[in-house]
Amino acid sequence: MKEDLMDTTIKELMEVASKDGIISSDELEIINQVKVDLDSYDLHLKEARKDGFVDEEELKVLETLRNLIFERADIIASVDGKLADDEKALLGSLKKFINKYYV
Repeated sequence: MKEDLMDTTIKELMEVASKDGIISSDELEIINQVKVDLDSYDLHLKEARKDGFVDEEELKVLETLRNLIFERADIIASVDGKLADDEKALLGSLKKFINKYYV
């Protein structure tokens, strides 16, 4: 994954989070976790591409990691027992962005 794509992903999430003028601690925690998860995804993707192609098993691992990105973000967003509208928007943007640009 190109650094630009990861940076663009985080920038997009920051823009969504700041639409209401405030980036809440929950939103910031979600974004920070996404950064960590994207780094992990990137390491696995680079490893998978070392031989010039991504096989079926490697695709399964990458898909699992993508799902974990969503799951972890959702857990952080709902840990306080409520899911604010801005957190819903952030999660929606994350899902759309990753489904569109990541393997």
